[in-house]
Amino acid sequence: MPVYLLMIAVSLSSFGQTLTESARRMSEIEDVVRSLNQQDCPDLPSPAFTSVRSGIPVACGGNSPRDGYSLSTVVDCTRDNKEYPGGIMVRAKAGHPYIGNARSLYPDGGPVERSIEFVSRNGALNETYLRLEDLAGGPDSHDMKSKIFLLPRKNIPQVETRGEDVFVKMSTGEQVVFDKRTGAIKSGALREGPIDLTTDRFRRTPPNVQYTGTGISIRLNHRFEEPTISSVSAEVKQGGRSCTIPRAQLFDVRGQLISTSDAQFVQAINQSCPARTGQQPFRI
Repeated sequence: MPVYLLMIAVSLSSFGQTLTESARRMSEIEDVVRSLNQQDCPDLPSPAFTSVRSGIPVACGGNSPRDGYSLSTVVDCTRDNKEYPGGIMVRAKAGHPYIGNARSLYPDGGPVERSIEFVSRNGALNETYLRLEDLAGGPDSHDMKSKIFLLPRKNIPQVETRGEDVFVKMSTGEQVVFDKRTGAIKSGALREGPIDLTTDRFRRTPPNVQYTGTGISIRLNHRFEEPTISSVSAEVKQGGRSCTIPRAQLFDVRGQLISTSDAQFVQAINQSCPARTGQQPFRI
């Protein structure tokens, strides 16, 4: 091989190695940033779950505004009308980058809204989950709703406002930071994107809020009805792995989880989605 061709080959090889090394370092930096954003939140308390199920058969509900968020309550409206804690809700407000200037495409449409609710009905393990709604200003039968169960379940969700930020410690122990003024996600184990404003209810996509933490997410979506009762399937994700499981293998006809612990939940998932060659099983 002529010397000049050899020099070019060596240069190209060196350049390729430099690109590979740069890509590796960028990947490492992204992993560190992601880890920092999704780290456990030690500053807020970690109250234990009070029971597996709340025992509240039918509940009315309400919200009490706080500093940048609302506290949800549930009322046992079939028995003693006693009020119980229901969770934490953050709504998109004016100035939100995806919702603040959005306008409904429906004729005489209502307001465009997004709500992220960290539900925990009376601190019950199986009734602790994320409830998401993106409302495009049309009929309720057009709007998709989502429930996301996150594993591991370490604590009842907690919230605290510090300055202009609202810190939420999720049930996994991971942190999400919201902008107090707009209700937008700033950092942490959730991310969000633009709302789908299409008026075709069959094309409307689920609420554009995604879990990005290190645990397992089990997501159910449905239009109009409660996802845990009417969704055909649940989408299970962890890292880069995903799997679809028939809803009835995880939830009963009342929409309640069949499992009574994280260990049973993960076992049911792995039975329905066994790891293939080279894959890790879902794990907590």
